[in-house]
Amino acid sequence: MQLAVEERGDVKVVRVQEAKLTYPVLSSFFTEVRRHVEAGTRKLVIDLKAVSYIDSASISCLMDIHRLLQERLGAVKLSGLQPRVETMMSMAGVDKIIDLCREEADALAVFGAGKPPLVVRTSVAIDAPPSAVWAVLTTLRLMGEWDDLPDQYRGESLALGDELLWRRVDGGYTRLTVTGFEPRKRLRLSLYASSWELPPDSYDVAYTYSLADRGGRTLLSIEIGDFAPLPHGQDFHDASLEFGRTASRKIKDLAEERGKDGNRALQ
Repeated sequence: MQLAVEERGDVKVVRVQEAKLTYPVLSSFFTEVRRHVEAGTRKLVIDLKAVSYIDSASISCLMDIHRLLQERLGAVKLSGLQPRVETMMSMAGVDKIIDLCREEADALAVFGAGKPPLVVRTSVAIDAPPSAVWAVLTTLRLMGEWDDLPDQYRGESLALGDELLWRRVDGGYTRLTVTGFEPRKRLRLSLYASSWELPPDSYDVAYTYSLADRGGRTLLSIEIGDFAPLPHGQDFHDASLEFGRTASRKIKDLAEERGKDGNRALQ
């Protein structure tokens, strides 16, 4: 079985270098792909440009790969299909389950690979200790003064693993999950929307707040993104620019107001 495997960021590209993807090469093909998936690959592109013939066993094998990745919250795309192969895939209904892309670049674009990052970064110096800034970032009633409160949450302050859920009028949702929690140092909230094409583990979009102690003052750095893998990533990026500016100012004002008395604990 002739295969070439490359990495494009977090996407694994497997190029089949056989004219016929049929028995007996299917077994070694599936074994090799499964090895990569079990090693952690969650975004897979199978390039079939060299393949001129497949059969029902080939299609079943590709569907098995789809299910294998789906069970692990991943996804597979097929690229470079010759007309005859694409017709057989469509007749079998594969195109309704797996994305069929004319070019490898198209498949990579769906995953966001090869695109420049879309990340918003801003920072602000705050005349208050990190403990005061941390309270503003993690206490729900204070969060409501610099961001919209979610429709669903638990507790009065954030903890590792907590989820914040905003419900949309179309029945979908937007969710933030606390995936990084280092008190008075770093808070990371991973973002996911139900309208996004891939499962949550396929994305690395987050709001990250980093605090640095500057002798009783705090340098707060905010990073939002990467939005590049999203179909409308530029729109998310542009909206986050304004959020970063306004949120950082409000956080600064709130922390400084509550940090005037360094001996007073924030409630």
